[in-house]
This record gives sequence, structure tokens and C-alpha cells, in this order.
Amino acid sequence: MYTIHEHRQVLRLIHLLISLKVKVILNEGFKVSLSCHNRHEYIKFVFRKNRDDRKSMRSSRILFYCCMLLVGLPLSGQNKVRWMTWEEALHKSEDAPRKILVDVYTQRCAWCKKMEAVTFSEDHIAKYINENYYAVKFDAEYKNPITFKGTTYNYIQTFKGGYHELAAVLLAGKLSYPTVVFLDEETNMIQAIPGFQNATDFDMIINFFAGDYHKTTPWRKFTKNYQSGNNMNMTTKNDKN
Repeated sequence: MYTIHEHRQVLRLIHLLISLKVKVILNEGFKVSLSCHNRHEYIKFVFRKNRDDRKSMRSSRILFYCCMLLVGLPLSGQNKVRWMTWEEALHKSEDAPRKILVDVYTQRCAWCKKMEAVTFSEDHIAKYINENYYAVKFDAEYKNPITFKGTTYNYIQTFKGGYHELAAVLLAGKLSYPTVVFLDEETNMIQAIPGFQNATDFDMIINFFAGDYHKTTPWRKFTKNYQSGNNMNMTTKNDKN
């Protein structure tokens, strides 16, 4: 697996190739064309094979899958966060208690979109969240009422727009986006983490709360052990059970 730094270098190279609209000749049998077809910069590979050379055709297939892995395009095995509504997460938590991770965002928030693109999209991040949390994607400007722990929260219209009362409760009145809120198995507040988090930092955060290390270990000590590789011996509460 590529490191975050290596992955970013590959993405920079791909973006450069797209902007230059280059065509790279990989061998005499075929070419690879890189072009941008939508706002997500989806990269389409077009191979022109030498039909008279079976060996070249086999090589082109191998190279195609290598390129897919190199640029980080999602393959069939790519993990994605299984986002739920509040109602779905609360219902599942009744049958099988688990911590809840709430991504509080707005449609207009650029940093929210960036976190979705570069952090939640990471394969190992998505896999860990799916295995240890119920993940809720919560629009802080959601218009419909939500009932949580016996109280119904509504959308509040303001001069500059509006906000949902539940978002204000979860964020203790500090409406900053993105903010990721962690709730325990009984839907009690653990902590709200404001601001954009890169994949490296967020990996430590989700491990810290999922494994209940926040109850016994100071954050600074946890991160020091985690970064030194001692996290290999760490197990989550679900693993222990």
C-alpha cells in the first residue's frame, strides 16, 4: 500500500498529465490517453492494441491493472464508508450497540468536501470505520425534524440562512464545519473534533475512540505510541469481544 505522501505525489503527476493533455507511448503495441471527463477528474484509459501480437495484448491487460492501482482509482475491492441516516444508526445501535461517528457538514463547505475526498475515501479509513462505528452523514442545514434521545430537534431559520438544532447541540453551539462527533454505545457524547483532518491524523483519532483509549490514555501518549508502531498491539473493544 502506498503511503499518503506517495499517493499525493502520484495524484500531482496525474493532474499534470491531464492539464497538459499528453499521450504517453508505453510500447509499440498500444498507447494510453489520459483525459478528464467530469468534475471528479475521472481518468479514462484508452488502449490501442496490436491485434496481431497476442503477447502485446496480454501485456496491455497487465499494464492496465497496474495503472489502476498506481493512480488509486477504485477497484471492486475498494472499501467505502457505509453512511447511514440518524434513524438507521440509532435502530442498529439498539440491536447491536456500537459507537456512532457523525460527520457534521454543510453543502457549501469546501473543507467538508475535501475531507470526504481525501480522508474518508482512504481504503483503510473506510474499512476501520465500517468495522467499529455506525457512520452518520449529517447535514447541519437539514430541514426536517430529528428525534434524538426523546427530544425532537428542528431546523432554525436565521437571517444568514439557518441550522439544525441537533447540530447546535452536538457542536455545543459552535457551528464549525467539518466537525466529526463521536458518541459512545449509549449515544452519549464522547467528543467533537472540529476542522479538517488528514488521513494520517484521522486514523489515530478513530483508533483512539474505538479502542476506548480516551478513558485511560492521554492523547499525547497515545499518538507517540501509535506513531512509533506500538499500535500493532492495540485492539479495539470489538476485537476483544
